[in-house]
Amino acid sequence: MVEMPQRPRPHVLEDEARAAFGAVILPLGWVVRPVDSKDYGIDDEVEIFHAGQATGLKFYVQSKGTDEPEPTVTMRLGLAHQNYFHSLDLPVLLARYHSTTKRTYVQWFHRFDPYPRTVSQTIRFMPDAELTPLSAAELRTEVQALRVWNRPTMRWPVRLRVTATGAHTARDLELAVHEAIGTNSVLALTKQPGPPEQPTLEATVGSDTVRVAATTASHTTDGPPGWTDTESRAVVAWRIVLGAALVLGNIGLGDKAAPLLEAFLCEAPVNADLAEKSGTYFSHANRADCALRVAQHWLDRASTADELAPAILTLHSACAGVGRAETGQLIAAGAMLKDIAEKSLTLKSGRREMVAASAFLAAARCHFHKTGDWKTADLCFTHAVKLDPSIARQSETLAEVAGAAHEAGDYIRAAQVYASAIELCPDDTRLLARRADSLLQQGRLTDAASLFGQYFERMTEDPEAIWCLKSEVIGFLLRTGMTDGIRDPDAADRVLADRGGSETPHQTRRRCLRAAGHDPLHRAAWSELGLYDLHVDDPGRAAAPLTVAALADRRPEPWALAVAAAVRGGFEMLATCLAVVGVYDFGEDFHLELRALVAQSSDQNLIVEFVERVDQDHGWVRRGGDRDE
Repeated sequence: MVEMPQRPRPHVLEDEARAAFGAVILPLGWVVRPVDSKDYGIDDEVEIFHAGQATGLKFYVQSKGTDEPEPTVTMRLGLAHQNYFHSLDLPVLLARYHSTTKRTYVQWFHRFDPYPRTVSQTIRFMPDAELTPLSAAELRTEVQALRVWNRPTMRWPVRLRVTATGAHTARDLELAVHEAIGTNSVLALTKQPGPPEQPTLEATVGSDTVRVAATTASHTTDGPPGWTDTESRAVVAWRIVLGAALVLGNIGLGDKAAPLLEAFLCEAPVNADLAEKSGTYFSHANRADCALRVAQHWLDRASTADELAPAILTLHSACAGVGRAETGQLIAAGAMLKDIAEKSLTLKSGRREMVAASAFLAAARCHFHKTGDWKTADLCFTHAVKLDPSIARQSETLAEVAGAAHEAGDYIRAAQVYASAIELCPDDTRLLARRADSLLQQGRLTDAASLFGQYFERMTEDPEAIWCLKSEVIGFLLRTGMTDGIRDPDAADRVLADRGGSETPHQTRRRCLRAAGHDPLHRAAWSELGLYDLHVDDPGRAAAPLTVAALADRRPEPWALAVAAAVRGGFEMLATCLAVVGVYDFGEDFHLELRALVAQSSDQNLIVEFVERVDQDHGWVRRGGDRDE
C-alpha cells in the first residue's frame, strides 16, 4: 500500500468542535461564518437573526476540543490571545468541546477577564455552562447588552430613579447625589426605568426609610432598609454613590466604580467590611492609585490601630493584580504599609502589634512578588515575625517567603525557610521539591538528589515535569563528575573563554567540563558542549548537556533544541518533560522554534510525530496550517 499522509487527531478534533457548536446554533436561524484569515484565535463569526430578520448583532467564537477523560473542562489562554481578544470590536465566546461526552461548554471572554492581565490564564468551564438550545438563545441577550454599553452616545452606564413619599423630595436628593459625585458622573437621572440591559438604581425615599437597590437581582443591594429621614441629605446621597459603585463593580466596570468608591471611602467612617471588596475593585480596574489615596486618608486621621486595619486590606487587595509595569505604585504601597505599621505601634490599642505585623507582612508581599526588592521584603518579614511570632508557624506564609527568596536568587535563605516550612507541614511533598531546587541552585548536588529521592518516593500521583527534569539533571551532573561546592560563574566564564586556536575535540570537552566544575549549572559551558555533540551528529550525547543549558535559560530556543536532541537520541521521557515545560512556559513560541528545527533536521518525521503526540495527550490544539511544515 502506498504510504500517504495521515490526518492527525487534533485536526479531526477541531472540526468536531466546530461542528458540535454549529449543530446547536444553526437551528436558531443564525449564521455561522468561518474566519478565513490567518489564525489569531478566532474560528468563526456568528450573526444573530430574530424571527428571520437580521439584528446587526454579531460575535466571534474560538472553538477548541479536548479528549481528556476528566470531568473538569479547561482552556488555557496565552497573554497574546488575551490582548488580541481585548482589542476586538466584537465580543468573543470561548467554546470548549469535550469529545468524551459530546458536550460543548461556553463562556464569554469579557466575563472571564474584563480587564487585561499580564500572564497566561486557565479558564475552568462549569457544568452549568453547557451549550444547549436554551442557553444558546440567551447569548443574544448578552450581545445586546454589550452593544448598549459600547454605544458612544451613552454617557452613563447606570441610571438613577428617585421616588419620594415622605418629607424628602426627589429633586433634593438628586441634587445631593450629583453634588457628592462631582466630576465622577456615572448616573443618568430618569423618571422611567431604563431598558432591561441597563442597571437602574432605585432610590426610594419614604417617611422613615431610604433604600438603594438595583433593578436586576444579580446586582448588589446596598444593605437592609433602615436609613431614617433624620439623616441629612448628604449622608443619603453618599449611600447612593456607594450603591452606584457596587453595581458598576459587579457588572465589570471597575474603572468607573473605582473613583466613586474612593470618594465614598474618604468621606464615610472607616468601613472594614468594604475595605477588601474596594481593594478588589481597584485591582480589577488597575487603579492602585485610588487605594493609595484612600489608605493615606485613613492613615492621616486614624486615632487607634484598629482603624488602620482596613487600610491594610484595601492596599493588599488593590496590589494583588498590579504588574511590574506599575512598580512605582507598588513601591509607594509598600512604603505606606510600613508607615501604617509604624504609626499603629504609637496608637492606643490592644491589637496594635498585631496590626503592625499585618502591615509589615503586606509590605513584604508587595516587594516579594512585584518590585524585586528582596532585601526590603525580607526586612519587613523579619519585623512582622518579631511582632507576631505566630507568622513563623504558618507553613503557607513560610513557603511564600522561601519562594520569593528563591526567585530573588537568595538560595541559601530559600533553603533555610523551606526547611522550617517542611517541619511545620511534613506531608507537603511540594516543599521537598522546592527545597531540593534551592539546594541545586547553591551547588549542593548530593543533598538536592537526596531530597528529590524523598519527593518521588512519597508522591502518590504523577510528579510535576519540572521536578523530573531537575532530578535527571542532578543525576547527570553527578555521573559527569561534578561535586558539591559553591557556584562560581565568574571562574567558569574565565575557564570557558580560555580557548586555544587549534583546540581538539577532546580539549573542547575538557575545557567545558572544567568550566562546569566551577558552576555545575553554567549555561554557556553545557550549551557549547551540547552543540558540539550535535555538530558531530551525536544527539544522544547532546541531550543531557542541552537540557542543563535549557534549565538555566528563559528563552524558548534552547528548550526546543533540547527537545529535538532528546527525541533524536531516543530519550522519550526526557523529551516529554522538556516539551511539557516548554509549552507551558513559552506557548506557541516554543512550537515556532521546534518547527524551525524540524526544517533543518534529518529526523523531521520523528520530531513532528512526537510533538503531535504531546499536543494530543495534553489537549493542546493549534490550527493545522501552522503544523504542517
